[in-house]
Amino acid sequence: DLGCASYRDALNFETTHKASVMRLEKQNTLADLFNNCADMLAEKNPIELGRAFDLAMEKPRKRKSITPSKLEEKRNYWNDFCAYMRSKNPNSETIQKTTHQMAEAYIAIIRRHGSFLNYIGGFSTQLAPFTLNAKHNTVREVFELLKEDAGIPKNPFANIPSLINKSESHEPFSVDEIHLIFQKANEFL
Repeated sequence: DLGCASYRDALNFETTHKASVMRLEKQNTLADLFNNCADMLAEKNPIELGRAFDLAMEKPRKRKSITPSKLEEKRNYWNDFCAYMRSKNPNSETIQKTTHQMAEAYIAIIRRHGSFLNYIGGFSTQLAPFTLNAKHNTVREVFELLKEDAGIPKNPFANIPSLINKSESHEPFSVDEIHLIFQKANEFL
C-alpha cells in the first residue's frame, strides 16, 4: 500500500521527502553523501554517552573476559570522558555528536593533568605514558566497538596517536651495593 490514507498523511509524506531531496541536492562530493548517510543513521539510533560503555562491553571481544577490577578501571576512564563531555560539550550527549576536535581536546587535557576531574579540580598529575595510553585506548575502544551500531563513519579517537611508551631500564645492584644496603639496613630488612 503506497498511497496516503489522508490529507495529513500526504502532507507529512511530502514534507519528509522534500527535506530528503533538499539534503541530497546539497551533496557535491562522495564525502558529503557519506556524512549525510551517517547523520541519518545516527538520528535513528542515538547512543547516549552514559549507556555507551556498558553497550560496548557487551560486544564480543578477542579476549575471553575482563577481570572485574580491570572493568572498573576502564569504567572510571570512560566516566572521566563523560564528565568532560557534560562540562565542555553539553549538547553532545551521544557518541554520534562527538567530534575529532572534542577527542583531541580531551586527550590533551588528560596528558597534561592526568584526568579531566583533576583538571577541573585544579590538580595536575604526571602519569606514565602507559597509563595515559590505557585511558586513551579505553575511550577509543568504546567508540570502535559501537561505531557500526551508531552509524558513525569514523572513530573520533582513531587518528590521535598514542604516546611512545618508553620504559626505563633499571640496572641491577652490584654485589658491593647489596652488601652496603644490608650493612646500613635496620632490623626490619
